Amino acid sequence: MTRILSLSAALAGAAFLAGCEPNCARTCRKLLDCDLNTPGWGQQDCEAACQEQESLFETTWEDPELADGWGELKECIVDEECNAIDNGACYDERFYVF
Repeated sequence: MTRILSLSAALAGAAFLAGCEPNCARTCRKLLDCDLNTPGWGQQDCEAACQEQESLFETTWEDPELADGWGELKECIVDEECNAIDNGACYDERFYVF
């Protein structure tokens, strides 16, 4: 379950990349629809935390590697089945729970 929480954090990566990856709203909707062990947040809380982390990688740290990894994580979450996500398919230890 800790992996799922970490995945939740990893939702909001590099949305600035020409829209090829899912945005925070879509990624959060997927996680919430999967009914995973999330911190009890709703859509707005999830999106806000996702966007905060996204901003951290893009603006504050200006770290393209983390921003790209964040985007890949969001893509994985949207593309994978809920069971696979719950089993850690998209887990990335670089990202914190939001």
